[in-house]
Amino acid sequence: MSRHHLTLFPSVPVWHRAGHWVLDRKFLDGLVRYAELWQGPMRCMAWLADGSPPSHGTLHCSTGQLPCELLALPPSQQVTDSHLQHTDLLLAAGDDYRQLGLSRLCRRLHRRCAYVIEYIPETRRQIIRIETPGRLRRWRHQLFLDQVERQRIRAFGLAHGLQANGLPAYEHYAHRHGLLYFDTRMSAATLPSPLRLERRLSSLLAGRPLHLAFSGRLIGMKGAHQLLPLAHLLSDRDLPFHFSIYGAGELTGLLRQQLAQYGLEQRVTLVGPLDFASELVPRIQREVDLYVMPHPQSDPSCTYLETLACGIPIAGYLNRAFAGLLSVADIGRGAAIDDLRGLADQICALDRDRVALARLSRQALDFARHHTVETVFRQRVEHLQQLCEASP
Repeated sequence: MSRHHLTLFPSVPVWHRAGHWVLDRKFLDGLVRYAELWQGPMRCMAWLADGSPPSHGTLHCSTGQLPCELLALPPSQQVTDSHLQHTDLLLAAGDDYRQLGLSRLCRRLHRRCAYVIEYIPETRRQIIRIETPGRLRRWRHQLFLDQVERQRIRAFGLAHGLQANGLPAYEHYAHRHGLLYFDTRMSAATLPSPLRLERRLSSLLAGRPLHLAFSGRLIGMKGAHQLLPLAHLLSDRDLPFHFSIYGAGELTGLLRQQLAQYGLEQRVTLVGPLDFASELVPRIQREVDLYVMPHPQSDPSCTYLETLACGIPIAGYLNRAFAGLLSVADIGRGAAIDDLRGLADQICALDRDRVALARLSRQALDFARHHTVETVFRQRVEHLQQLCEASP
């Protein structure tokens, strides 16, 4: 059995409040899985956040409840030789510019280093355009982005391996020891059974109104501002449908205003945030026929795989992440970014061809069966173990 010492350094921060740690729930779930699969000692370094933790999606735990040692670093702390004293392999966050010097440090200390990467430069530029007001501010952000990207390329060149979430990052950075994976929280046990899926599809094929859904943060980066205009287009085309919108965010108020403006209260429900495992997943597996994902940027959101794992196909914008998925699996339909009418066309076409929509549902679930969270973490840990055992 390998006894290599693994150190994880994710980009997500941690909080310390009243003697307890506050951790992002998905981050903690990942730590647990690494601890279960890694054949050797393991610890985690993380940035210690100053502000208040989010109101949703976090867990409080004591040090004794953590699956491994946790070293919390102040945001201004520089990682030094002592932090990596017992480390054989460091898995760092390639999206965090503060960690881009770690592969050089590991080389100097004769340690192995691998990075995890999600965003490509195009995605970062798209986010700047969406979220940064003012031409001068956008130019400054773009200049900083370009400088950091040059550092990232150098850092990845010194790294021993790369784990890329989604095809865009995998193809863009093309590391010699790269691994492609699709991020998800869905385990094999949470996938709907074929019988359960067919029960929903039988009512779909019987001709009931189409049930659409969106889930996630209600922000511009996720295209939330286009959800109600899309519903308005579908309503104008006399499409029988109901649209459930799950989540909260800075655009919640705008969506409420649009809902009243378009008079869609009978067709659209702003549900708000639900607990992912106990509330959201069972509900969408039972009720939803088609997910709407008008993401205007190429973030490899875990919502893609988690939606497919519910047996639900996707109608979305053809950003690089979704286009990459469609290139390897027939699990939905796409339209050009910001082409709301084109997206409405795709939804209406699937409503008219319910047999095709049912086929996409089955194919979505079949693809997800090969990319459950157990499979993904097993592949990622095996990749790290291979990096430890490979020749220098």
